Amino acid sequence: MKKVIILLSVSFNTILIFAQTKTVYNAYKPGLSMRDKPGTQAAVLAKIAYGEKLTLVNYFYDTAAVSNEGMTGYWTQVEYKGQKGYVVGIYLLDIAPPKATVKNMQDYFMQLSAAAGPAVTTVIGKENDENFRSYKKQLYKNGCEYHEGHFYEAGSNTYFVPGLTLQQGFVLLRLIPEFKEVFNAADVYPATGKKIKLTQPGAGEKEIKVIKDDGGTWINKITVSWEQGAVYEFEMFELYGQLVIVFGGGV
Repeated sequence: MKKVIILLSVSFNTILIFAQTKTVYNAYKPGLSMRDKPGTQAAVLAKIAYGEKLTLVNYFYDTAAVSNEGMTGYWTQVEYKGQKGYVVGIYLLDIAPPKATVKNMQDYFMQLSAAAGPAVTTVIGKENDENFRSYKKQLYKNGCEYHEGHFYEAGSNTYFVPGLTLQQGFVLLRLIPEFKEVFNAADVYPATGKKIKLTQPGAGEKEIKVIKDDGGTWINKITVSWEQGAVYEFEMFELYGQLVIVFGGGV
């Protein structure tokens, strides 16, 4: 009987350890320092390059809190090339970050996964007519989805990315040129709304709005809008476990 109990215990512990590990990717361009303990004063064991795979160890266990670029998270235990250590978990993604050839979100979706069949397109009305509407929808095998809308003198793209949080979305979008006017590499994660004076000729202000829950603790949505020849609008929010990004403009 004792042997059975021991075997069951070993099996359970093995399953638990397996369940608490998963593959993640470094989405921090300068590279992540893996340290022997949580904290910036700890010894550096390795420098992990952008895009590298890591194994997340005990990801249900929170260690020391860390903040950087307006974002908050934890020092996360990882395994890299057979060595265990701690990195700033803010910059880890469950999906591979964009390659240098990626220019927009549609390119990125194609990097991640094959299309799940052909795109579906619906056209209503005639082009250059005020009632014209054209919709294109493409689903990918990993669950990502791309919607493209064209209207009279306007257009918008909507992207669905399963499993990403708002903060992870911010990390990702700074790496994709399509969104360089929304968030650039020098921007920090917005905690509150603000207005930024644009320096380009003929441009006005860029307004960032941060919409929080009733308690004012959690960010529910981030919107960015500005005028530069045309009016541009961006919004990002979470919907039932997926990140939704809407980006468009018009005159």
